[in-house]
Parts: sequence; C-alpha cells; structure tokens
Amino acid sequence: MRTAFYILSLPFQTAVTNGTTVSPEVQIGNEYDFEIYEVRASIYKLAVPTGPVLCSLKLSGGVNLTENPTDLFAIASQNIANYSGYPIKLAVGDIIESSTKVIAEITNNSGANVNVQIQLIGRKIFKS
Repeated sequence: MRTAFYILSLPFQTAVTNGTTVSPEVQIGNEYDFEIYEVRASIYKLAVPTGPVLCSLKLSGGVNLTENPTDLFAIASQNIANYSGYPIKLAVGDIIESSTKVIAEITNNSGANVNVQIQLIGRKIFKS
C-alpha cells in the first residue's frame, strides 16, 4: 500500500457575505482513501470582525465530522492584525473513503464580508 502526504483544500477564498451560509465541497479521488490528521482554515477580510465565522464539516453520506459548528477564528490564520489560530489536530486519523464528498457549512456572523478556505491535512492511501 502506497501513501502520500496531502493537503485537501476546499475552494480557495470562498466568499461568504455577512449573515449568510455557504456550503463549499470537495470530493475525495476515486483511486485513494484520505486519512485526515488536521483541519486548518484561512480567513481573508477587510474589516475587524465583531462575531464568529462558524463551520461544520460533514460527508456526503450524512456523517458529521463535527458535532457542533467550530468558530474558524479559533483555528484560522487571518490577514489582518497578525492573528493566527491553532489548527484542530486529531489524536487518531479519520479515514474518508474514496469518492466521498466533504462539505463545509460556513456561516458568517462576523459583521464583515469574508473569504474563507478550509484545508484538510492528511495522507492519501492508494488502493492496490
């Protein structure tokens, strides 16, 4: 079995208007499973936030990867005020099967329009 470190990113700089929810998604390739070790985020904004940008992760089969929404400011790097959050590290990798979609439901309550990207850090597990 061959494996390779990989960063699986949802669409770069998904625009999220204040007070709205978007659901960008990315599909795991057909030729490999993906073992996720860490979740990171980047937030690009033009104004100082006054509230949270929340994110829930789920799989296309309906399985939730997060029980409750996570405030992305807690785990994200941001482009103003030299702020950097801490990524969510999983104690044990979670394997996502090939051809599965990962969906991020992002709700912006920050008081400003933002662009967000979610990165899943892990490894590809190629099928033999």
